[in-house]
Amino acid sequence: MNVYLDDEPLRVEPPTLARAIQVARDTADARGRVVIEVKGDGVTVPGDLLDSPPDNDAGFGELRMLSTPPGPFVRETLLEARTVLEDAVRAQDQAAELVQAGTLGASLEPLHKALQCWSVVRDVVEQSQALLGESAGSVSFQGPRGTTTGEDCIARLSVALRDVRSALEQSDWSALSDALAYDLGELSGDWRSMLEALGDRATPGAA
Repeated sequence: MNVYLDDEPLRVEPPTLARAIQVARDTADARGRVVIEVKGDGVTVPGDLLDSPPDNDAGFGELRMLSTPPGPFVRETLLEARTVLEDAVRAQDQAAELVQAGTLGASLEPLHKALQCWSVVRDVVEQSQALLGESAGSVSFQGPRGTTTGEDCIARLSVALRDVRSALEQSDWSALSDALAYDLGELSGDWRSMLEALGDRATPGAA
């Protein structure tokens, strides 16, 4: 298997997918870069293979990987997360309306989607900052309610999600509706501003 990183051939022994990915990531990391694309024989390698690469060549004769400085990649990822956050807002608003209407069964699907979206956004923030060696908690920015910090946003999200779980466990539908419509609703604006602030910090001076 022939392996390349940014068109530069890499020596990979043994020639397995797992070893090739590790060598490419180590090489990119040593250069202050991050691997963002992996193609096998001209086709994007599926995510499951990247997450758990086998100790064989996975049938590929050629593996080409592309790297980039982490800042622009992190910025793009953070700004893309705004779409997921908007999905969370729509889902939690729908769930709150259904709870208020007493249609509790119908509220479970949008509620589950909202919680999943929040989990994705939080993971994006954590992983992107780890990639940069930064902490989201240290960023300060102007949100809809005034100046706030990443630390405050993260702490408030943990409290709001805990309140949602508690309301579900206690079948307290009024508390659940309030947590969705107000607590998480207010948080969404600050988290959007935080994503933008973190993106700006990742690439200072970017438009």
